[in-house]
Amino acid sequence: MQLLNSDSGTYYSVAVRNQNNAETVNFKLVSTTNQTYSFEQLKHDFPNRINYQYKAPDTLNAWIEGVVKGEKKKTAFLMWRKH
Repeated sequence: MQLLNSDSGTYYSVAVRNQNNAETVNFKLVSTTNQTYSFEQLKHDFPNRINYQYKAPDTLNAWIEGVVKGEKKKTAFLMWRKH
């Protein structure tokens, strides 16, 4: 995974070995508010949106969202740094 900057915006670029034939999927940065960064790729099956929220120097909330078989789905991840 990596962040890419171009004339058309900032992208969160992800490739998963067992998904999308291991091809890269680019999610465009669409929102930055309240230390929350939202990246979107509406043409992707799931997720359509990847979000990161900075909570504290050692804590990050993340969640993915999208539609699966006509239903909205959301999966959350809490990450923190061990000292």
